Amino acid sequence: MRSSVTALVLVAIAAGGAWGQPSHAKKEQPKVMEVPGTALKQPALEVALATALKDNPDLKVAAAKLAEAEAQLHRARLQVVQKVVSQQRAIEQAQAAAKFAEAQFRRIKSLHDTGAVSKEAMAQAEQQLATAKANLANAQAEMSYLLGKPPGKSGAAVAQERLFADLLAQEHYARAFAVVVRA
Repeated sequence: MRSSVTALVLVAIAAGGAWGQPSHAKKEQPKVMEVPGTALKQPALEVALATALKDNPDLKVAAAKLAEAEAQLHRARLQVVQKVVSQQRAIEQAQAAAKFAEAQFRRIKSLHDTGAVSKEAMAQAEQQLATAKANLANAQAEMSYLLGKPPGKSGAAVAQERLFADLLAQEHYARAFAVVVRA
């Protein structure tokens, strides 16, 4: 019974019958406009919208501003990548210099303890070690700034952040290289 009612409704809809409407009611057809250069006809509103979206000067200005902002963002990202990579190299150099200064200081201290080196040489080695450690701390602080980290962390947090910074620098460098290669 149910399927026969459904079939009757489908037949009525397919035949175009509409209950409650007079048969002389006509559907209002949208005005059509011929698109220049084509044999196609489209409703006038669609043509007007398409033309407005294509030729509106406000939209063209907004698109130009968006493109400029995207270019500035891209340039800023590349600059940050360059700074992080450069700073990572500076940290590595400062670490090597601090390690060398530490070894020199130990060597001179042992020689000073035996009396082979003067107190002035010992003080000079100590000063070189302090300068190397200060340079390393400055390089690490600059990296923290570049990574947006607050200053003053120490211990395991710094070691973990350094590892993360190394990975981040490598990832950014790889992304920057991929962007340059695609361009």
